[in-house]
Amino acid sequence: MISWGWPESVAIKNLRVHTSFMAGFPGETEAERRKTFVLMDQIKSINPDIYITTICIYTPYPGNPLFNEITSKGLFEQPKSLEEWSSLTFFNCSLPWLSAKECSMLENLAFISRFVFWHREIEERYIKFYHWPAYIVYRLDALLRWKFRFFSFAPEWRLFRKVVGYTEV
Repeated sequence: MISWGWPESVAIKNLRVHTSFMAGFPGETEAERRKTFVLMDQIKSINPDIYITTICIYTPYPGNPLFNEITSKGLFEQPKSLEEWSSLTFFNCSLPWLSAKECSMLENLAFISRFVFWHREIEERYIKFYHWPAYIVYRLDALLRWKFRFFSFAPEWRLFRKVVGYTEV
């Protein structure tokens, strides 16, 4: 334990560490994504108490060096209105360098990863007694999908996103 020179009674204990990952970068390969998944598993095995909140979908925002690069190469057209900007989120994918199938897979992955890695936080903050049956089904589904790295065809996660209001189906 790190005490930073303080007496043992003042040492930092039970520090909750949160981290997240990103996918969907321009030029990113499936092999690179899979390396990210392996890294996530390794981090979790080293520190089971770490909160890996999710895998976010890369979202191009101004001020980010990659944003300037992809707009100058014509890979991304900057939204013209505030309403268009509001459709860009790290859970919804509408990136021109990805196919519709890849976008759907990344949207599924963003939610599945939360149920795999962030489940304690979900349970503590969001689950009410009447949510438990559905939560258990989705959690088990997420664990199986993570284990087998199968994120593509997932109608149950599409339904989940529609019910919680994250996407229009």
